[in-house]
Amino acid sequence: MTIAALTSCLSALHLTDTSGIDFVQELRQRQAIIPIIVYADNATKAEVLAAYAAGADDCEWQSMGMDVLVCKIKALFRLYRNEAERAGGTYDLGNGLIFNAALQRLGDEPLTTREANVLELLCENRNKLIDRATFRKAVWKTDDHFSNRLLSVYINRIRRHLKPATGVAIMSQHGRGYRLVDCRKES
Repeated sequence: MTIAALTSCLSALHLTDTSGIDFVQELRQRQAIIPIIVYADNATKAEVLAAYAAGADDCEWQSMGMDVLVCKIKALFRLYRNEAERAGGTYDLGNGLIFNAALQRLGDEPLTTREANVLELLCENRNKLIDRATFRKAVWKTDDHFSNRLLSVYINRIRRHLKPATGVAIMSQHGRGYRLVDCRKES
């Protein structure tokens, strides 16, 4: 896995090839919106402070236990999901599937410009019905029958891409439009 594909990181403070602090700093420079927890057992106070300064969101000690670590990870995911969506262009679609509109990527899969534009409009208006004319004007900058048919084609392509995200679906209302429905149950 490359750094560019990470959606979260749990790193040891003491790594074999490099310093955990250097790794966190490099990761934070490449991806600003990613939760990073550093496993800092047997670390000095100065090392823990350096990890936070490098960009770690939290430090974990073995003595805290696995249940505390799981709670911290869930809390960071909630915070970062909201932060990513506020930053614009990055949306959490469930089951670890992230849509990045700027990079035109859905998880690890590249999208065409039109697919990305359609999906971004759906994500920006999650759970709201978007009429077909709005899609045609926003994506194709026209309001003709040809773009109406193209919209159906792109919606079907995006539905195929969304198969891994069982918590989200594109629902259609015949003759009116589409909406991205969030089916996830918040825990």
